[in-house]
Amino acid sequence: MALTSLFTPLIGCRTGTGGAGLDAVPDAPGMPTGTAHEIPAGATPFPNTSKPLDLQHLPDALPLPYLSDDQILRRVAGIRPYRRGSYRLECEQINGRWVAHNYGHGGSGYTLSWGSAELCADQLEAAVGPGRGRPVAVLGGGVVGLSTARVLPERGWDVTVYAQHFATETASNWAGAQFAPSGVAFSSRAEMQDMLRRSAVRFEQLADRHVGVSRQINFTTPRGGGALHQLPRDLLPYRTLDRLPFPGVTQPGRAHSTFLIEPPIYLPWLLGNVKQAGVKTVNRTFGHRDELARLPDSAVVNCLGLGAGTLFNDAAMQPIRGQLVHLRPQNLPYMMSHGGYLFPRRDVLVLGGSYERGETEPIADAATCHRILLRHRRFFGTGV
Repeated sequence: MALTSLFTPLIGCRTGTGGAGLDAVPDAPGMPTGTAHEIPAGATPFPNTSKPLDLQHLPDALPLPYLSDDQILRRVAGIRPYRRGSYRLECEQINGRWVAHNYGHGGSGYTLSWGSAELCADQLEAAVGPGRGRPVAVLGGGVVGLSTARVLPERGWDVTVYAQHFATETASNWAGAQFAPSGVAFSSRAEMQDMLRRSAVRFEQLADRHVGVSRQINFTTPRGGGALHQLPRDLLPYRTLDRLPFPGVTQPGRAHSTFLIEPPIYLPWLLGNVKQAGVKTVNRTFGHRDELARLPDSAVVNCLGLGAGTLFNDAAMQPIRGQLVHLRPQNLPYMMSHGGYLFPRRDVLVLGGSYERGETEPIADAATCHRILLRHRRFFGTGV
């Protein structure tokens, strides 16, 4: 499928990676502390000098990651906003005002962000008509809220985003993000595929433009990378391999062409892009949904993630905690999914692959993080 341009991004708005990230937990031996975006001494980010891999001409052997203890920077945890049954994407009237819901994307917030934003805007327009300069409130400053806030001005809305935190201060910042529908429930495969296609168009526009989005190959084992297998077959190409191209690894697998999204770069760019589009941002929380009636906006878009469970009494919302190990940045030209996952961000090498249902606190667990590290060491045969 050729991805055609439906979006003209404001590429000129480039910002740094400042802002508060997730606090690391200081009690893990050998794992220095810091925040999720902070670059410790001696861990200068790589300029991403590795050339993108050609899916049709892959090398026989790729460099292995360094996984020894001296590469460990920290461990972090974050909470995925999972919703049982399906994400919520619909409109309803509350106290005479239209509210469009767009939340519950689980581990697919980045992947579905643009597509769900466009569908949400479609639904809002179907309910109340075109924007025509009318004010609309977006609740939530994470990747879904900001993407929705960026799409709505394209439809003629005057947008204000209300959030306690924005961009790198939200749970969206902790993620090791790739384009794949991971950890999300859905009831309509057709709608899910529509969102994926819409999002892919936008990410293709942004790829390799210094905003934290790049084309990458993700190598998967037969039991790994299941989310990539959910992508429409004609959307992003893949190859079946008799042997994965790593020294000492004899397993077969697949090579998927997808997008790596780096939150510490992408989120500040997205927030700047939103503001450049004329969107206003307000630091505010809501204790009860009746407070929404006092907003001056003609409609409300709810992108609160886990917060929607409390504010809108949605018992289907379920937190799922994920643990990550951050290693010193390494210039690796690939991602890897093998029961865990490896993503080479510029600031850190991310190792992950845990799902803890019902855990509400973003507290890193030493034992779980150690298991994540061991799983990668066993697969690659490196690092002790």
